[in-house]
Amino acid sequence: MASWRSMERAPQDGRWIVAINRHEPDTRAVIRWDPARFGDARPWHVASCRHSYPTDAFTDWQPFPDCPPVAEADQSATQETMMMAADSGAPLVLQVGPCENDPGRFRWAIRDRDHVVRQSCYSLTSEDEARTEGLTALQEAVALLRDTC
Repeated sequence: MASWRSMERAPQDGRWIVAINRHEPDTRAVIRWDPARFGDARPWHVASCRHSYPTDAFTDWQPFPDCPPVAEADQSATQETMMMAADSGAPLVLQVGPCENDPGRFRWAIRDRDHVVRQSCYSLTSEDEARTEGLTALQEAVALLRDTC
């Protein structure tokens, strides 16, 4: 994976990048520069939702990593569904499992290797409900990657 770069050098051409959130340094976000969308005050827009952030919301960035060969995909996990971006071969993994903070409920997360790209904002009542919502989000994420990779 590429080394992290200062946000001062981040591309401002609408390209999707991976960035580190200043207030949650363990969280990575897929963002792009789009000041015309909602005005200049919050030009960074997140791929997984309609949120936008001010220019100082992120500390570092890097481009999307090179797409690995399909053979590297781990297909042994029983709670994961693998979906490949059709043109790019980029693996995104949908992980569905019990919610740690809310016993008896479930959450989903979409991962690109060891980074969470998107996750459920709240726990869901069943594993099937979490999987259905997660698959919808996964399809959206794959469509974004297909356009950027």
